Amino acid sequence: MVYGLVRQHVDLGLRRKFMWNFKVADVNASITSIGSDFIRHYDLIIDLIRNKLIDNKTNLEPTCIIHKELNMQIKAFDVQCPFAKLFKEFKDLTKMNLDGKSVKTEVYHVIETQSQPVTARARKLDHKQLKAARTEFEYLMQIGVCRPSKSNWASPLHMVHNADGNWRPCGDYSALNKIIKSPF
Repeated sequence: MVYGLVRQHVDLGLRRKFMWNFKVADVNASITSIGSDFIRHYDLIIDLIRNKLIDNKTNLEPTCIIHKELNMQIKAFDVQCPFAKLFKEFKDLTKMNLDGKSVKTEVYHVIETQSQPVTARARKLDHKQLKAARTEFEYLMQIGVCRPSKSNWASPLHMVHNADGNWRPCGDYSALNKIIKSPF
């Protein structure tokens, strides 16, 4: 059973930050390997002949151990799952944009309001909350989900606890919600 995701920094001895979402699951043994999506995202090279991990950006090669597994499988989702056919047909719906490039779309979302832009003062965050917020937004910018903005609109950020005890940023859009033109 998978309980959710946890974002962790991974130290591979390559003198740069590696941040990744790991699944929290009910398993009998800990899983200490990294996947091809992580390797591709961070432009790492696995040299199986020389048993090396190479960082293609820095050309550094940390000391590592490569385990040879018996009975290896690669499975993106359970083929017995009732949604397997949908996942297979619409692959792009569940694929994260990890290359940092923006996604082109023909869909434009417009929120019509009844007044001038709403600006709210930032709420003070304690050290742990601020660190969690920065980590989250650095990650989201890195994968192309968000970008810095100089908009006149500003809603306060507040932090809430996830079920696993980690902090998660949330926006308070109550002031915006008050001035949205209702389509009904």
